[in-house]
Amino acid sequence: MTPASHILPDLRTRVETWDTLEERPTGSRDKVTVSDPDTHTLMIFKRPKPGREHQTWSELLGSYIAGDMLGWPVQRTGLGVRRGQPGNLLAYFFDPDSGERLVEGWRLCLDAKPDFDDRVGTDHSLALLRTIVETGGLERYGVEAAAFWRYWARAIAFDTLISNTDRHAENWGIVESAGGNRIAPLYDNATSLGCGIDGTGLARYFEGGRLDTARIEEFARKGRHHLRLDGRQKRGTPFVVLGRAFLDAFPGPEMRAPFERVADLDLDPARAMLETLSSRGFPEASRDHAARRVAHVHAILLAGRSRVRAVLER
Repeated sequence: MTPASHILPDLRTRVETWDTLEERPTGSRDKVTVSDPDTHTLMIFKRPKPGREHQTWSELLGSYIAGDMLGWPVQRTGLGVRRGQPGNLLAYFFDPDSGERLVEGWRLCLDAKPDFDDRVGTDHSLALLRTIVETGGLERYGVEAAAFWRYWARAIAFDTLISNTDRHAENWGIVESAGGNRIAPLYDNATSLGCGIDGTGLARYFEGGRLDTARIEEFARKGRHHLRLDGRQKRGTPFVVLGRAFLDAFPGPEMRAPFERVADLDLDPARAMLETLSSRGFPEASRDHAARRVAHVHAILLAGRSRVRAVLER
């Protein structure tokens, strides 16, 4: 395993002088497409939401876990600074110059369910994904159902590990390409790892001077994926419930394999990356605060791995 410190981009990478394209990627976070003037490489510069500065770090850590530790297709992520503000530099996983384009999942959902409303979210469900397949939605894009379900096996296992609550219908899709269409890699993994817990909330986890494991267990128990089982639930499905329902619907070693891979994952390299981030200037008010954030995120990962194990232990 390559040490985390060897793959981290330079936090001081600055993109103020990079060209800005007119195209603005979709999504709720402030982002813009930029191009390196020397290499003409396209990247997306993405700022965290106000009050959720740790989305920068959760996006980076998610890319490292999925890509380097698990070896799965994921949007490669670095760190940069634009106009004095830190954010993520996200590599394009399709080539617009060659005519490739991303078809976001909501388009397939809308084809399968004409009244689909991605703003509400309740229609985004495992049942609807099955409808997409059963009504030929994938065939229209030249994508095999087996590849689609392999993607979702990985996505659900990965999201369960990192406590990603935001795998909505804009955060998965198909890349259309003259060389053959393909499922997009895992992307937009930032709303995870407790990034929405601010400094005040973090302090509550350490009120006794040490990390309160009961609070971590409560966080893990309450966590929910964005997907519903069907369109009747107002809220997303608890991670373990969703994982078990998925494996019930798609039994067999191929679909279990991603869950087993995550269940056996050594999380020490992720902890090493967190320590490296802390040493390079974790966005906290003090060194003690940074150390608490490292311990908190690592505990969330351990709890997520336990949830994946619970999916398999039936």
